[in-house]
Amino acid sequence: RSPWYKAEEIIGQNFSCFYIAEDLTAGQPERGLRIALEKGCFEEEGLRVRKDGATFWAIVTITNIHDAFGQHVGFANVTRDITERKQAEDNLRRSEEHCRELIESIPALVWVYDAAGRPLLHNHRWYEYTGQRPEDIAANRWHEALHPDDAAGAVTAWDRCKASGEPYATEYRIRRTDGAYRWFLSQGTAVMGPAGIEKWVGICTDIDDRKRAEDSLRLRGRAIQAISLGVLITDPSQPDNPIIYVSPGFERLTGYGCKEVLGRNCRFLQGKGTDPAVVARLQVAIQAGEPCSVEFLNYRKDGTPFWNELSISPVRDMAGRLRVYPGSYAAFFI
Repeated sequence: RSPWYKAEEIIGQNFSCFYIAEDLTAGQPERGLRIALEKGCFEEEGLRVRKDGATFWAIVTITNIHDAFGQHVGFANVTRDITERKQAEDNLRRSEEHCRELIESIPALVWVYDAAGRPLLHNHRWYEYTGQRPEDIAANRWHEALHPDDAAGAVTAWDRCKASGEPYATEYRIRRTDGAYRWFLSQGTAVMGPAGIEKWVGICTDIDDRKRAEDSLRLRGRAIQAISLGVLITDPSQPDNPIIYVSPGFERLTGYGCKEVLGRNCRFLQGKGTDPAVVARLQVAIQAGEPCSVEFLNYRKDGTPFWNELSISPVRDMAGRLRVYPGSYAAFFI
């Protein structure tokens, strides 16, 4: 059986038979007729009832009909089924709600902008972290939370990516509510649609600890470069424990350039005057993964001998595995 009325089944009935009970109680049918009579037309979205009692979403238009003399003679009622459209709208709304829930649950600062670069959304973590208000973001003042030395570069990079459609990736410092700054990596990508970029979605990840570690490594690197001792590092995980780093002090001490020694075992510095017993003691310590200090005779690139003290010390990772063997040469007699 069809769930819809046939013409002969509905002709002669009051049009209110299509209304749900709540609307009947609220007087919706009469209200629609009254507005159509006063204004000429009435339109609304709402639930209506089929012949089988099931409900469906509809747009209902009621139009006042009058004769050639302008006298009211009746109403025209057009009902269009919009159930599929409403279902699609509901699905979209639920999807947007899930997306917002996901964005709010991410432990990072999340942002969404339109194709022109105007802000659409920042998650609550942005506001909590920076102390900015939604109206600050709505006014496109996000860069005011950045360090003064970083803001101009971040905005320039953003303008460049908006124009080109390339992914956005910039490091800058963001001010916390207590006034302190921390380094963040801001990354964004364009969401494409049939007509091009529809919006931008991005995330700011805290990299302050990484930046501090990098600065510390750079400082240590400059310190190693500056000291006069000859410093080398070998890799015991590779066959023959090759050299993987030498300092400028090592180059000055031995006469060998960096490219000449990388990948070689440091025994090439030994010669006829090198004490085999001292070398053996050094090898035992390396095989055992233990620190060791020895004094012995080595030879420069030009063949001249020099006495030196070699101190080595194993470096292990968090799991206790031996990773590298740093060593320092201190020449005390030439």
